[in-house]
Amino acid sequence: MSSAEAVIIPVGMSPVHCLRLARKFIDLDFSLIVLVVTKETSDFADSIISIQSGFEGKFVSVYVQDISDQIESRKDIHQWSVVFGPGTREMQISVWHDVILATGNSPKNWIDHRRKSQAGLKNISPEMLVNLSDGFKGHELGQVTKEDALAVNSI
Repeated sequence: MSSAEAVIIPVGMSPVHCLRLARKFIDLDFSLIVLVVTKETSDFADSIISIQSGFEGKFVSVYVQDISDQIESRKDIHQWSVVFGPGTREMQISVWHDVILATGNSPKNWIDHRRKSQAGLKNISPEMLVNLSDGFKGHELGQVTKEDALAVNSI
């Protein structure tokens, strides 16, 4: 059996972006996608999981204060990753710290990246998910349909 990888995505107030990130990690064949939430963002995570219902068992929603328990309970996961970008900076650092405390190893670090025009008004490159732990290897993020965007925002 191959090494199981999990990614932790802090869910912020832009749930469509979190949905795009989650879908890319499905494409990258991650075994588990952990959506870390607060009281304010838990409904967004529930919507993402509902929209991705064909991938049951691949998603879990966890409150940020409970992430250590989730990490420690998943002995089947050999490599943890953390996405920096969505959620608050406090959530991101807390999750990164908790992975190190629970596993004794640093997680792989991922960011989303796009180049803007000099005026900063327009993207001049596709939005990429970049693995900083793997030589800055990038993966283009896909778009979501209008229907999925409305659903993830509970509209």
